[in-house]
Amino acid sequence: MDFRFMNNYDSFPNRSVLISSIHSKSKKSTIYNPKISTMNADQLKDRTKSFAVSVARFCQQIHANPLLKPYANQLIRASSSVGANYRAACRAKSSADFIYKLKIVEEECDECMFFLELIQELKPESQSVIESSWKEANEILSIIVASIGTARRNQKIPKSQIKKSGNA
Repeated sequence: MDFRFMNNYDSFPNRSVLISSIHSKSKKSTIYNPKISTMNADQLKDRTKSFAVSVARFCQQIHANPLLKPYANQLIRASSSVGANYRAACRAKSSADFIYKLKIVEEECDECMFFLELIQELKPESQSVIESSWKEANEILSIIVASIGTARRNQKIPKSQIKKSGNA
């Protein structure tokens, strides 16, 4: 079944330019590879905070435009929510709570990417700043999605079974 009629993203020419340029650059240099480098919780907290700050600084520049002001406000809320909810996930009371809070981070990060794409359509001259923010949001999203998968796998396999299968 073809869902293109339900999604107007394909009709935005700048979106494809933005996405293709981001994907072509990210394929050449992968920033996060769990086999090569690891990022601890404090480093990811710092990274999500830096992301929120850089987005807020960008939004200050476009805030004067009455058309972009509501989108900038929503982008600021979503980007700061990424960091705030990741911090909340780090304080989760259980693995289910941890996964639930990471899913919120995932949604907020995706929302940031949407508003960055939307602003790109309306203010194409900001492409370089938007591109770097979009790429950072995408990398954070990839880390969060991988963390959710790991947490779900760890939740399904009790530690007692891991020790038994490792010693057998």
